[in-house]
Amino acid sequence: MIHDIYQAGPPFTTEYGISYALDTGIAVVGTAYPADLFSGVFCGDHSAPVYSFDVATGEQLVEFFPVDVEEDDLFGAAVAIQGEFVIVGSARDNDNGFASGSVYVFDSKTGLQVHKLLSTDGAPSDGFGYDVDIDDGLIVVGAKNAKNTMGDRVGAVYIFDAITGEQINKIQPDDGAPQGDFGFSVSLHGGVLGVGAPNDEVGTEAEGSVYLYEMNNMSLMYKLIPPSEDGADWFGSDVDIDAGVVAIGAPFADHPTDTDFTGRPCNAGAVYIYDIDTGDQIAKLLPSDLECGDYIGESVAVADGIVAAGASGEDSSGTDAGAIYLFPAHLPGPCQLADVNQDGVLSPDDFSAWVAAFNTTSPRCDQNADGRCTPADFSAWVGNYNAGCN
Repeated sequence: MIHDIYQAGPPFTTEYGISYALDTGIAVVGTAYPADLFSGVFCGDHSAPVYSFDVATGEQLVEFFPVDVEEDDLFGAAVAIQGEFVIVGSARDNDNGFASGSVYVFDSKTGLQVHKLLSTDGAPSDGFGYDVDIDDGLIVVGAKNAKNTMGDRVGAVYIFDAITGEQINKIQPDDGAPQGDFGFSVSLHGGVLGVGAPNDEVGTEAEGSVYLYEMNNMSLMYKLIPPSEDGADWFGSDVDIDAGVVAIGAPFADHPTDTDFTGRPCNAGAVYIYDIDTGDQIAKLLPSDLECGDYIGESVAVADGIVAAGASGEDSSGTDAGAIYLFPAHLPGPCQLADVNQDGVLSPDDFSAWVAAFNTTSPRCDQNADGRCTPADFSAWVGNYNAGCN
C-alpha cells in the first residue's frame, strides 16, 4: 500500500471512496452513491465534495463542489478525470425534472466549474450521470433510466464535447428493452465506447450485455454477452477498456464448484476479458479463493496490462470486508507460462519454480489461465513445457 487517502474537513454521512478515478498521478475520489448498487435505489441524504489527491504523497489537492448542488442530488456518484478536466455525475439533480440528473465539468487544477451538462431531451428519473468517462476531448454520460418508445429504463448514453460542453450525440441500443439499464456503466478509450446493460435479457434471464461502439461513426462493433450457462449474473455492471481489451464485471455469476447451503451454485461473481478487435472472449477470471457472496466484478479497471477487480463480499479480512484482485489482462502464451522462473529459458528449473509457486499459490502457478492454483495446473504446465518456444 502507498497511502490511505482521507477527506479533509467534517465527516459526511456518505460512502466516501465509492467512486474514484486516476490519471497521471492524480486520484479523484467521490462520495454519494446508491445504498444498493444493483437495484439502483438511492438513499443518500447529502451531497458532499469531490476531492483530488496526489497519488505519490497522498496530499489533498483540490475540492470540487458546485454552487447549485442540493441534498440528495447524488453529486459524486460517478467521477472521471483526464488532463485538465474532472467529470462528476449528479444522477438525482432535478434540472430536467425529479432525478433527471446532470454532470459537472471542472478544471482539474483550480476546481472551478467549466460546464454543467444536461441532456437535450432530459426527463424525470433519467438518472443522467449514473456513470461518466472522458477520453480524447469527449465526455460520455450514462443515463440508465432513460425512456423511449420501447418503454421505461431502456437507458441511453450521451456524448459531449469537453471543450464546448455541447451535446454531440445520443446512443440507444436498436434491440433495447424495458428495464435493460443501458448506460449503467460506460468506458471510453482509444475511439471505442463500451456500454454496460447489466439487466438486459439474453434468452430468458437478465444475464446482461455490453455494447461496443466505434466512436468515429457511432456504429455498433459488437454486442458481448456472457456464456449462456451462467444465468442472471449482471454481466456489464462495470466495464473498462484499455490496450485492446475490455474487462467486464459480472458480480452475480455462478461459481459451479462453490455452492450455498442448498447445494446450488451461488453468486460468487466473475470477470470476463474480450478482445476489442475481434469481440472474442479471451478469459474468464476467477480467483483461487472465490466463495459464495464475494461478488467479484462489482468494479473493474484495466491499465498497463493489469486487470483489477473488486469483490465487496470477500471475507478474508472480516465479514464482507472486501478485496481487490489483480490479473494479467493479456494472457501469456505456453512458452511464457511454462517459464515459471522467468529466466527466458525452459528447463527443469521451471518445474521446481512451479512447485514453489503452487505451495505459495503464486499467480505463476496458474498454467491453464482459469484464475486458480490447483493440481490441474501441473498437467497444464507439462503441456505448456512440451509446447516449447517457437
